[in-house]
Amino acid sequence: MNNWRCVIRLCSCLLLMLTTAFSADTRQIAQHNSERLTVAVASNFAHALNEILGASEYWSEQNVRVVTGSSGVLYAQITKGAPFHVFFSADSERPKLLMQAGLAKPPEVYAIGRLVLWPVEGSSDALNSLSEQDARAMYIKQLKGLDGRLAIANPQLAPFGYAANEVLGGNEDLAFLAKRFVKGANVSQAFQFVDSGNARAGLLAQSLLIQAYQLLKDDKYTQYLLIPPSDYTQIQQSLSVIKKPLLHPQAEAFAEFILSDDAQNVLVTLGYARP
Repeated sequence: MNNWRCVIRLCSCLLLMLTTAFSADTRQIAQHNSERLTVAVASNFAHALNEILGASEYWSEQNVRVVTGSSGVLYAQITKGAPFHVFFSADSERPKLLMQAGLAKPPEVYAIGRLVLWPVEGSSDALNSLSEQDARAMYIKQLKGLDGRLAIANPQLAPFGYAANEVLGGNEDLAFLAKRFVKGANVSQAFQFVDSGNARAGLLAQSLLIQAYQLLKDDKYTQYLLIPPSDYTQIQQSLSVIKKPLLHPQAEAFAEFILSDDAQNVLVTLGYARP
């Protein structure tokens, strides 16, 4: 009889342990499934992403948190375990590095960034209908006559800054501008330097000028010149679905949504080229 009582007690203990473990696992899964989707976004793309989210009947109702910063800073945070689920970089290199480190799935190019010089006097329609040769001649002339500081994003942190460096480094007549740089931690900060008058001009993202015009309706934000794409390495902006420390159940669906035709059509109106 005592042996049977021991067996019964042992079985009860095991059942309690299994039930407790199952309940704990269930709570953990439920908590994760209800956790907000946290998206790390390069500063030049933040406005565009919010516009796309707002235009989506489904995703505008989901629990999505957007965190912005330079691609370099966000990448460093992810490698240190920051709880991001999708990373929208302004380049392709950092998402590749995350994949190679086993932290993310293979990256996808979601947009092509466009570099501009701002401000440039003249009609925006006329300026941006110029041939590559005429546009190149105009931006060189504008920069050679610059009488103040030039704002760019930090080339070590932001792909638009790297592209700006390529443009300037490719012409000996513009080498003097290296002493006049004011560098932003990201391209948004570089834009703010120009907008506030702390820099005379800037090599910036077209998307930021379109964003400023949409928000403020000031024609000064339309007076920019597109830098010919052949003058800098194509700014292929890639996304990564982060799988460590934990793959979010909505992360892959969100990435697919951004790559969809509906989202891509919105991007074209916001200063990006389709990949």
